[in-house]
Amino acid sequence: MINQKINTILRYLRSHKMASSIYIVGSVAKGSPTPRDVDVLVDMRGSNYSHEALVQLWSLLYIASRQSGNYGLVDIFVMFSDRLVVRNDEATGWAKAKNAKAIKANFVMDMVPVCAVQDVLTK
Repeated sequence: MINQKINTILRYLRSHKMASSIYIVGSVAKGSPTPRDVDVLVDMRGSNYSHEALVQLWSLLYIASRQSGNYGLVDIFVMFSDRLVVRNDEATGWAKAKNAKAIKANFVMDMVPVCAVQDVLTK
């Protein structure tokens, strides 16, 4: 069941307007057949901060919310050139990520474009 939800999320991300800036990190990116969640990284380094881009970031936040039914299943990080933010505890806004420098370094090494990530195995 959890893999089916993750596959649905991956399909949504692949078709999102920001898909070229969306990367998957963590267990799904590493090909785990039994991930517990999906870690999403939106790379905004060097991007403009247009109204449209900000609206799209909020639409991504929605997939992590309680209303979407995916709460706890999706962690969304947004990497800017000068900071890293993550969804807040209620998935209603953004918060500065703790240990951002170390997290960013790991993400940059492990990030896989969402379009290159295969669906998770379903049993």
